[in-house]
Amino acid sequence: MIASRFSSMVCCGLGLMCTSLGPARAQDQAALIAAQCKVMVRAYNDAVKAKADYAGRIVAGCPGYANVAPQGLFANNAAIAAFGTATSSDVPKVASQHGEGGDRFYKVMLARGVPPAAATALAGSADFATAAKMWTKMLGK
Repeated sequence: MIASRFSSMVCCGLGLMCTSLGPARAQDQAALIAAQCKVMVRAYNDAVKAKADYAGRIVAGCPGYANVAPQGLFANNAAIAAFGTATSSDVPKVASQHGEGGDRFYKVMLARGVPPAAATALAGSADFATAAKMWTKMLGK
């Protein structure tokens, strides 16, 4: 029971629609977290190199990044703007070709503060495709 709650909290922390997970198994959630974090760590490393103040939000909830200050998803105006960008942006074909999972994961990346150009570049990676596939599985599509 505790592991299930922890898994759900981590999934929520990573931007999953917690109420839409349905009967997803904990191992599927763990696989999604691993796949999504693999992409998010790449975005985080780029943000750190650019000295971006939003970098910590990108990897919040990822294993191995507990000591990174996430600054909260809505901690400042930049975070609120990132969420607005995510909800209003069109998903580029490179992400949408992976179905609803690709659409959702792309928007999570934007909501976490990954700039659209960087998110689009990452959407062309094999790691993004894996994460999108896991998203689609978790959504039951």
